[in-house]
Amino acid sequence: MKLFFSFVFGSLLFLSTSSADMVDGLYVKAYGDSGKQSIIFIHGGPGYDSQAFEFSTAQVLADAGFYVITYDQRGQGRSDVAASPEVYQYKAYADDLKKIIDSYQLNQPILMGHSHGGTIALKFEQYYPNVAKTILLVSAPVNMWASME
Repeated sequence: MKLFFSFVFGSLLFLSTSSADMVDGLYVKAYGDSGKQSIIFIHGGPGYDSQAFEFSTAQVLADAGFYVITYDQRGQGRSDVAASPEVYQYKAYADDLKKIIDSYQLNQPILMGHSHGGTIALKFEQYYPNVAKTILLVSAPVNMWASME
């Protein structure tokens, strides 16, 4: 059984058209053709990463004609830990997302924010208006901290 799962998982990775990079300490992975409409997946948390989305959905969207970017927020998943606590604020999250957009030279990406990632996407729009084409919220509160109260 272990050999079967190793084969299936290895086959899925082989079929993937993805590549991973580090952008200013952020783990970033791209799927598909960079000439297509880009979608950036912003995972929930704090404390999670993009691996489940990468395994289940990123390649499917790339095969459907999108250029999919996933990343792990600073200090989470495969990204580096922040140098100071101030980095764990919405402005810093927005700045990190802008670095990815600039690094990959994305024009009007779609932001797909799940849970806390949705709040980050909305805050990004406040700090960088009109950079994103649109924002998709997936099980996301409008204000993460207020909803936790």
